[in-house]
Amino acid sequence: MKKGFDALIRLFYKLAYPIWCWLLRVSGHRLFGALVLIWCDGRLLMLMPSYQNKLQLPGGQARRGEDSRAAAVRELGEELGLEIAAESLRFECAVDFNIRGLRGLDHIYSIDFDQPPRLELDQREIVAAYWLSPQQALELIVEPDIRQLLVEPRALSE
Repeated sequence: MKKGFDALIRLFYKLAYPIWCWLLRVSGHRLFGALVLIWCDGRLLMLMPSYQNKLQLPGGQARRGEDSRAAAVRELGEELGLEIAAESLRFECAVDFNIRGLRGLDHIYSIDFDQPPRLELDQREIVAAYWLSPQQALELIVEPDIRQLLVEPRALSE
């Protein structure tokens, strides 16, 4: 029963996502959120959402009144089942973006793990997770400031 319900939720995400993006573009609403570079053994964690066919960094939009660090902690819990202390996230940079008319500001954080953390994907919003080399991730990430963090980690936070 749970797998069937999860599949229904994935279908909802896939159908609702383009509508949500369109509404944001039309309204001119500016997004605010956080993305997290999760490193382990020189590899970066990237996620496959159910609503897009491309890998992305963990993170998401802040709720009303929520700061970006709190949003990052919440999103890591929701997407990956990770419980981390807010102070364990290092602020790297702020990135203004305009992707196909979606505009906003993301705060980029990073965290390092000695051992790969145990991930519990919800199988609704996030359906797969992959540890990529920086070179593999560079092929997927287009934002110049985030790309710079992959080439020279922590270069922008100093």
